Amino acid sequence: MAIVRHAEAFKNLHRIHGGGVQELTPNGINQARDAANRVVQACLDLEIKPEDIAVYCQSEKRSQYTAEYIAKTLNRDLCIAENISGIGLGIIADLNENDLAKEYPEVTKALSDWRSGTKGLKSYPRIPGSESTETFAVRISANLEKIVSQKTCTILVATTSVINMLTHLLLHNGVYVRDEYAYSDYPLSGFTIWKLDDQPKMLFSNF
Repeated sequence: MAIVRHAEAFKNLHRIHGGGVQELTPNGINQARDAANRVVQACLDLEIKPEDIAVYCQSEKRSQYTAEYIAKTLNRDLCIAENISGIGLGIIADLNENDLAKEYPEVTKALSDWRSGTKGLKSYPRIPGSESTETFAVRISANLEKIVSQKTCTILVATTSVINMLTHLLLHNGVYVRDEYAYSDYPLSGFTIWKLDDQPKMLFSNF
């Protein structure tokens, strides 16, 4: 399985949590094209045939726009993983970082502490109205099983929160461990390739 972070979207330029303009920037389009070539080549290097690859993206449009380039390069249909979407953000959804800091300074600090690992904090902070990480883990895990059972290799283009949770689950053999749920800021259009078996193993990382 290959997990790819979407390319740069306009929402990234404005540092908006969850929402914002989903279309790719001109730089993002170049990133998506480059990512398509790199992930396809990595699969070929691992002797995975294009006809054995299924290309999925999560429901957010920025993932779809990126995945379209990968699907086109492989000459495969693009499938939307409707129930694989980013964690529900509650009160911080659609806020940019400046507005978040002004309106919810305590939440801003809690997120900052989690992302930086301050004081050993690894568990995701409780944000009013947000989806719990326990629920998020169950949702991602259940829907991941549906898409990885169809082909020899699945490529999934996703957002940061989904990649964080997927990586956590793969590193913990499918089990969510709240106090070990750490943050990583994956580069735009980077990717990892995993071998999925009883003990998932990372075969390649471009992150």
